[in-house]
Amino acid sequence: MPLKHDLGDLRDTGAAVAVTLFRPSEDRAVLVVAASDQAAVEARLRPQLGVLLCVVPSRWTKAQLDEIRDYLWERHEQWQLLGSGPHHTDDGQARMTARLARVLPEIAAWANSLPDGIVALDPWLAPQQPTASLSGLFQRSAPPAATQVGRPVGLSASDRDGP
Repeated sequence: MPLKHDLGDLRDTGAAVAVTLFRPSEDRAVLVVAASDQAAVEARLRPQLGVLLCVVPSRWTKAQLDEIRDYLWERHEQWQLLGSGPHHTDDGQARMTARLARVLPEIAAWANSLPDGIVALDPWLAPQQPTASLSGLFQRSAPPAATQVGRPVGLSASDRDGP
């Protein structure tokens, strides 16, 4: 059963950067919000959800994530992006994920210039053992098979299901 809540303008204003529904057990759900403005999120959602709300400070602002999204979009053909968009991590944080055929030197240089953890590259083709400078950028959900790695990137469960 989904949690009933109204985010109001928390996403639009950037106060709520990532909103993820976690299910710690089959019969319990908790809404985790990575927030740039924790006070605004608390004021709006705590009366609605009580103890079923967990607010954590967001590592990134909405503006930072939007900037990366726009940068990727501008280069989607040149970099042969298969898809890109926000992804929510296991701790409720948002990051941008880019699915691409392979990591070109230009892409690696750009990604390495960004703060750690704000973007994950999910290449279809990747070396068996990425170099040390790239290993933190790859997103892997299972051991690689030959040279094909990664997993589909799409909307998180919270984005698919909505509020």
